[in-house]
Amino acid sequence: MDIRVDSSKCTGCGICEKTCPFGSISIEDRKK
Repeated sequence: MDIRVDSSKCTGCGICEKTCPFGSISIEDRKK
């Protein structure tokens, strides 16, 4: 399964990273 991020909606808050049940999401380049 591929995950695609809609960069116009992503704020870089990290909620997806914290709530992923598989721990497979990591944010490397957070928005400021």
